[in-house]
Amino acid sequence: MVPDYYVAYEKWVAQAGGRTVVLPRFFAHEPQALERLFASLNGLLIPGGGDFVGNGSVDAMVARATRANREGDYFPIWGTCLGFEYLVDILGGPGALVPRAPGDPIVPGFDSELLPRALNLTAAVRGSRMLGGASDALLRWAARENVTYNMHHRGVEPASFASNPRLDSSMSLLASSTDRRGRPFVAAFEGDNLPFYGVQFHPEKIEFVPPSRYEPNIPRTPHAAALSRHLGSFLVSEAAKSLHRAATRTPTAANPFVWPSPSAVSHVR
Repeated sequence: MVPDYYVAYEKWVAQAGGRTVVLPRFFAHEPQALERLFASLNGLLIPGGGDFVGNGSVDAMVARATRANREGDYFPIWGTCLGFEYLVDILGGPGALVPRAPGDPIVPGFDSELLPRALNLTAAVRGSRMLGGASDALLRWAARENVTYNMHHRGVEPASFASNPRLDSSMSLLASSTDRRGRPFVAAFEGDNLPFYGVQFHPEKIEFVPPSRYEPNIPRTPHAAALSRHLGSFLVSEAAKSLHRAATRTPTAANPFVWPSPSAVSHVR
């Protein structure tokens, strides 16, 4: 069964003109299955969720997308919260999701659940794909106002990101934030030569998770919505660059859905 909060991702992508299909957790059980699926998708969204459970299919898709992009076959991957952490773990190594490996850049202990925050933007933002096209006003709001919403206790300190050779040589740190105790964490990054993107915060929750006593702090301001919409539109615009086409209009997954699971992103042509 698909969790209720998955609908927020679906609506976030749909608002920008894309569509999604939920994939089974272990969708790359054999090379032929991975190839068929890969050819029918325009991108991959790895959503938030619970703790790491290990997922060889995500690793396989990231590896396949890496090879494709280097061969000129455009295929974006986006990670939100847990998905951000998956990408950092896969791209930064040591690569083993379970058990946690020594030297892993992802560490626990952040006090950042239910936490609205501004972004500390880096100099890389202006030349980035994710935020380089944002207006001066949007970047000013992002830097001065609590326009992002965090729901995590693990994270990556900027110093750890910079000191990881694999991350520092291939990814650009775009923004960081701080938890309630002032501890900094990476908030957004993008690949230098690969269309891979990660945000530790939840842009989909801003407009598409209804108010509740469980999540009372989600920013609801027009400026928070503007950043959320910018990021959703950017993701769909990246998917639009992919030339993959589904065999049928709406791809389907035959295996039972198990959470957390990634979502395919398709551009509506």
